[in-house]
Amino acid sequence: MRRLYDRFPNKTIQRDDLISLYREWADLGLCFIATMVWGGIDTTKQQRLQNLLTVPEKAMAERMRKTKLLIKRGLYPLAFISWSRGGENNIDGISYSFFSKIFFFIGQSMRSLKEKPLILDKWTCNAFFVLFTQTVGLAVSKELFYIPSREGFEKYRMVYPKTGNNAFVYTLYVKHMNYWADALKIFPGQLEQFLFGVDLRRDNSQTNPRNEFSKMILDVIEQRHQPEAE
Repeated sequence: MRRLYDRFPNKTIQRDDLISLYREWADLGLCFIATMVWGGIDTTKQQRLQNLLTVPEKAMAERMRKTKLLIKRGLYPLAFISWSRGGENNIDGISYSFFSKIFFFIGQSMRSLKEKPLILDKWTCNAFFVLFTQTVGLAVSKELFYIPSREGFEKYRMVYPKTGNNAFVYTLYVKHMNYWADALKIFPGQLEQFLFGVDLRRDNSQTNPRNEFSKMILDVIEQRHQPEAE
């Protein structure tokens, strides 16, 4: 943690700071911890903090090196599986909303990488579910995603992949987002940032992408439960 404070004495970490750190690729343990802190991981949970800090430095560096090699080769499903439960890089308490951030910054640090891995979390998954459904239709989407009840979605505001589909959905997400960003002539990371939206405590307006996509998901839920025409 001392290295973290030394690197970021102002106690703020920006995306560009992490991209620079990953391009240096000199302190891989710091890359990991700084990414988790930037991502807002809840270190007040003692077990989660212990899981992070008790991983040996060499073991963490090896995780990062193996991940970079997979990302460099475009093997995103394998990278995803390796960090998921049961995978060789898995750390208890680190879900894909956090380890996909590692993929993102590795990708951003590699200028020659054409298809950029991106961050998949609650809000970008919601957005992707809507856009993917609009692209391929509800029949395909409901094979890959759990579609909650209206009450369930209003409580948790979350659509997520069905068990066993996480790595495949992540791969679809990366491919579609890179394609859409190219069509819009923007960087994939810019599109991901826009879809992520703004914390609802700061902006609860209907123009916040988080609210816009939530409304669209409720529309899909209504469509999902409509009786089929005879």
